[in-house]
Amino acid sequence: MEVFFFNIILDIIANKHDVILMTAPNYGLFSFKPERLDIDVEIIELKSENNYFIDPNDLENIIIKTNNITKIVPILVRKNYEYEVVDKKTVIIYDVKNVTNLIILLSENGVDILSLEENRENLETYYLNLMGGQDA
Repeated sequence: MEVFFFNIILDIIANKHDVILMTAPNYGLFSFKPERLDIDVEIIELKSENNYFIDPNDLENIIIKTNNITKIVPILVRKNYEYEVVDKKTVIIYDVKNVTNLIILLSENGVDILSLEENRENLETYYLNLMGGQDA
């Protein structure tokens, strides 16, 4: 019954290339319909150690300013980091689990870090950023 209502809601409100936040583990049935409608699904992992609640630390990102943005991007791609280049000196790296390891990785690959800022988002901001910001 829940899947039925979920599908009706998607048919009414979802548009092509929208983003839906889903938790995992979940009922696998929920993920098929969005993919068929060409809707992006962003998975937020739920863990038993958090009693299957969303961990705010999973919504953390790192804002790095560097003078060599062309060096940092291939490293992030190679290591499968989700990121966004904001301008010619700034990159936001999402879902960073270990900041120290990231800094070491960048340093070993010749990336000069001018500044680094940890940013914790709430769920609404996280979703808005996935959609392209406030104006999306």
